[in-house]
Amino acid sequence: MRQDAARKEAAAKESADRLARQQAAEQAAARSRAGEGSARESPSGDPSGRPAAPLARSGAPDAGGQTGSAASPPAQTPRPPEIKPTEQAKPDKSLATPDNRRRRTIFGRTDRDVVAMMYAEGWRQKVELNAAFDTLKAAKVAPYTNPVVTVALRSDGSVDSIVINQSSGVAEVDAAVRKIIQSLAPYAPFPRDLAAEYDVIEIRRIWSFDTAVRLFGTGR
Repeated sequence: MRQDAARKEAAAKESADRLARQQAAEQAAARSRAGEGSARESPSGDPSGRPAAPLARSGAPDAGGQTGSAASPPAQTPRPPEIKPTEQAKPDKSLATPDNRRRRTIFGRTDRDVVAMMYAEGWRQKVELNAAFDTLKAAKVAPYTNPVVTVALRSDGSVDSIVINQSSGVAEVDAAVRKIIQSLAPYAPFPRDLAAEYDVIEIRRIWSFDTAVRLFGTGR
């Protein structure tokens, strides 16, 4: 009887030990599976499941002694040099083209434009009757030739220009002619018909002053 009881007790103990070992093996296998899942879910990929190291702060040295930051702004691109527009050359006033005013030149006492010729004759008479002969007489400091002069008059009778086409050869005589022309201005304004056709009338004459001022046509 005792031997049967001992055998039963030994069998029960062996069965209990086997069950304990089986349970321990299952628990070990469960822990192993849990560890592998943690390794897969870890952001750092570390099988141990430890969290990844924090990113280095801006300016902090890394393992190689270099400073930097994961959030550092990109280097600024240098601005291209400012290009100034090329300055345009200013026009040379000395090379200005003639104005586009309507002009007519009267060379003598005959002209197909009767109105313009009559105006030029009126101007000539005013100069011959009113020129200060003493001014020319005082200017005769040396032998001279009769100058050819073109006087341009505007429609209101004012002097537009005085051109010495052929000098007398004596500067004082040329200056006296200019002085006489300017002193008698303004002259008569253009008649309505003449002003409607021309803006400037140019009167070219030979100036002679022997005993009086006389103006003669130049032909051309």
